[in-house]
Amino acid sequence: MIEKLKAESYSLFPALVSFLVYLYTLSPSVDFIDSGELTAVSFTLGIAHPTGYPLFTFISRVFLLLPLPLRVISKANLFSALSSSLAIFFFAKFLISIADKKAKDTKLFASLASLALSLSLFFWEQALSFEVYSFQSFLISLVLYSLFKFRSTGDLRYFFFFSFLLGLSFTNHLTIIFLIPSVIYIFISEFRREINFKISLFSLVLFLIGLTPFVYLPIRAKTGSFLNWGDPSTLENFLNHITGKQYRVWAFSSFEVMMRQISYYVSTLPENFGYFVILFALIGLVKILKFDKKISRFTLIAFITCLIISSNYDIHDIDAYFLVSYFILAVWIFHGMTHLPSRIPKPFVVAFGVVCIISTIGFNFKKVNKSENFLPENYTLNILNYLKRNAIVISYQWDYFVSPALYFQLVEGIRKDVVVIDKELLRRSWYIKQLEKNYPWLIQKSSEEVNAFLVELYKFEHNLPYDPMVIEEKFIKMINSFIDKNIEERPVYVGIEIEPEIGKKYNRVPEGFMFALYKDDDYKDYNFAGFEVRGRIYNKYFDNLLNLIVKMILNRGIYEFKHGKRDKAKFYFEEALRIKPESVEAKLWLERAVKGG
Repeated sequence: MIEKLKAESYSLFPALVSFLVYLYTLSPSVDFIDSGELTAVSFTLGIAHPTGYPLFTFISRVFLLLPLPLRVISKANLFSALSSSLAIFFFAKFLISIADKKAKDTKLFASLASLALSLSLFFWEQALSFEVYSFQSFLISLVLYSLFKFRSTGDLRYFFFFSFLLGLSFTNHLTIIFLIPSVIYIFISEFRREINFKISLFSLVLFLIGLTPFVYLPIRAKTGSFLNWGDPSTLENFLNHITGKQYRVWAFSSFEVMMRQISYYVSTLPENFGYFVILFALIGLVKILKFDKKISRFTLIAFITCLIISSNYDIHDIDAYFLVSYFILAVWIFHGMTHLPSRIPKPFVVAFGVVCIISTIGFNFKKVNKSENFLPENYTLNILNYLKRNAIVISYQWDYFVSPALYFQLVEGIRKDVVVIDKELLRRSWYIKQLEKNYPWLIQKSSEEVNAFLVELYKFEHNLPYDPMVIEEKFIKMINSFIDKNIEERPVYVGIEIEPEIGKKYNRVPEGFMFALYKDDDYKDYNFAGFEVRGRIYNKYFDNLLNLIVKMILNRGIYEFKHGKRDKAKFYFEEALRIKPESVEAKLWLERAVKGG
């Protein structure tokens, strides 16, 4: 028993250390991008954006039901931290299973290499807020562990477990496909004689059973849900949703995109791993080419597959798609560490490994720390709480407002009277159907314009000849109809990003962080109590949102200035400078307000 615990300690140690680090840097609230939507989906058992993530929805929903004295979003973020820590536990066990039998202290170096992975920037980031990638990392580790445990022991139970896990992983995120070419290689090179027809057939059945969580999507779509992305109630919609058809337009779009993403990957890789530990990876890659060619080919195929497919995906939040390559780098780091003691005394190798890990923390801590990440919450609540009763908001600030608003409205029940419409999602027929279910009055009032748009949209969604100019014309008419036919009864707001042709008949008045639409051009008073920025997060999303906040505060100040309210204008310009002292525009406007010119 003691020996068993001692053996497990090498896997438990990096997992426990990682978990403590993740807890210390964990986001306390809703994060940018999909965090709000995914939490709302799990809490309400809805349907998330493609590919739907049914397994993630199930498991996280169970976790959210635990009687922990935490906000729902805090429990959700904790789930990510726990998932990533479990990923490190099984990854360490996987490394031990593929160790060079001639090498010494492989368990110790597996522990250090696993820590290097867990504290790399992209991996660490995913552990701190509610996203599908932390749970996907857990599944990837389990898949690798079960496959190579079968390779080292010949125990068919591990192979059957692997088959089931592989299918299950597809129901969480399609990035598992990055491992498929490597898996095929291992099967052809090693297992084709051991796996007979009966075993293959049984493993196929287990793989298909692993896919069964997908059944949730059409069933839930038919029973009804406030969040029903893609409406996978029909076979066509279901297949489109689980294959991510909506996002295919961004895949393999151009050679320029691929080179830009590869350049980004290469430029960020050393810093992500704290620079020094990459030396171990280079040594390890050379080493396994000599002692285990099949493992080396497996890792190279997986690495290249991940890099090629990910680099051809033209999205701004690409980091998580490189995670498989990080797993492979950690394999090379492990073999580099186990190789060096044959040439350098073990204490020096261990000491250098520890220094590398500490340096990784030093390089990444400031950038990854989300313990004071309240900006999306404060921004979203400021908007919701300042809106007039029964307001309609048209925006496509998904990363900063629309997604967080889903959490606060559906989970915490804040301002459920407000109708938030994502302007870009209106380009999809399923979203219009969702709006019709949730707000029937909105679609009914504009039925003529909605139907005219849907006729043209049908052509686009079914690959029929269509005129993009006609679609856009009908699209704008539909949105303007939403405004025109409701503005007498409901106040309407648009985001700063909304194009001028939307609501062009109305005057835009900056009120807080949205523009209110008015028929007249009279001065509109507005009481703004200021905005507090709690903490500082060092990433592009924080900076972009901060710039947007300052821009809207300046817009109100300019509005006050142009209506002769110089004292109020001065307050807004000073507020903008307090939030962003380096704002040249705010300084210039403040000078004008003070001078009265």
